[in-house]
Amino acid sequence: YMLISLAAMIASLGLVVNSPAVVIGAMLVAPLMSPIIGVGLATVLGDARFLKRSLTAVLQGVLLAVIVGAIAGLVTLNRPLSDEILARTQPSLLDLGIALFSGLAAAYALCRSDAAGALPGVAIAAALVPPLTAVGLTFTAAIVSLFQMPTLSLTAVLGNDAFHLPLGALLLFTTNFVAIASASSLMFLVLGFRPVATR
Repeated sequence: YMLISLAAMIASLGLVVNSPAVVIGAMLVAPLMSPIIGVGLATVLGDARFLKRSLTAVLQGVLLAVIVGAIAGLVTLNRPLSDEILARTQPSLLDLGIALFSGLAAAYALCRSDAAGALPGVAIAAALVPPLTAVGLTFTAAIVSLFQMPTLSLTAVLGNDAFHLPLGALLLFTTNFVAIASASSLMFLVLGFRPVATR
């Protein structure tokens, strides 16, 4: 919880001040990659208890990172959304490709002691915490934009484009999560991991 909170705050501030170097630092601190790889391994092993624990850890990390991002959004209300934030709200197929290869690399590095040094690089390549903090930051900005409307109505709220930004950032994280878990499952299968017959 402490590492996720710190990583989310570092990522939030890095996104707000538009600093790629700070955002990269946050990716190194965040411990989200391990439970996501755990989801892939639990799927291959057919271990329901392991899968539940991994998914719970991912969900708790996601919620905490979004909440920290929303709090950071309150602190930085007067700033316009930076390019770093906006870049996390428009996922593309290239992001999917990055996540797939990151998942393959992470699973391989975990299984081979001689490749363990690659894990920090994988953590940087697979952006996990920055999209989550972008969800919080943009959601706070969207809520604030509601109070700046001349008239508040359901039509105005539904037509507010500001709410598309947090959804785009959430889509980026979800894509990364599914791609990394799936790719790591494939790599574990290639490396010889199999479920126990009873599972």
